[in-house]
Amino acid sequence: MSKPSAPDRPDVTEVHVTSCTVTYQPPQRDGGAPVTGYVLERRTPSEPDGDWVKVNETPVTDLQFTVDSLTPAMWYTFRVAAVNCKGMSNFSPESDEIETVEKPGKPGRPEVIKVHDRSCIVKYEPPQLDGGTPMKYILERREPWGSRKWMRCSKTEVTGLQFIIDDLIPGTGYEFRVAATNVKGMSEFSPVSQVITTLAAKDQVIVSLIFLL
Repeated sequence: MSKPSAPDRPDVTEVHVTSCTVTYQPPQRDGGAPVTGYVLERRTPSEPDGDWVKVNETPVTDLQFTVDSLTPAMWYTFRVAAVNCKGMSNFSPESDEIETVEKPGKPGRPEVIKVHDRSCIVKYEPPQLDGGTPMKYILERREPWGSRKWMRCSKTEVTGLQFIIDDLIPGTGYEFRVAATNVKGMSEFSPVSQVITTLAAKDQVIVSLIFLL
């Protein structure tokens, strides 16, 4: 009997902001004794002292393990060794690098806080989950009694939590929705805002006169 051979390279799936799942297969040779568990290690290649750190204190008996307490927006790689009654194998080749980032959550329902004839101001709350990296926003609008086709309010993604839309049609109804984006992609869209109607041109003139008086 002898130690097992080294397992093949592990795979890393289910990557989140502070956790991921590492999966692996039994070694091709068990050394003549059953494999009783696996030892996993991780490291951060981007750090100058990126030493290997044990992930589990006692050997894992399953062929996958969820690694917790990772740092958001950090790169990691993993390796695994098999254990039998004769000892521990050499470590496998290291996994592909993964980054602890995921898509952001869904933002809150947008609210229109000021309406004019051709413009309005829309504000929204950030999602509870930012995915581990800075976010931007995609704001869309549609006419609820028109084509009902969603259209981007800006050609570029928005960085702030409110946005001035200045190409609206006077006396027209609009509703809005917003999604958050980061390096991993786009969230689901928020719930749709309440419908607002832009002022008719004559109403805007009256409002301006009242303001001047």
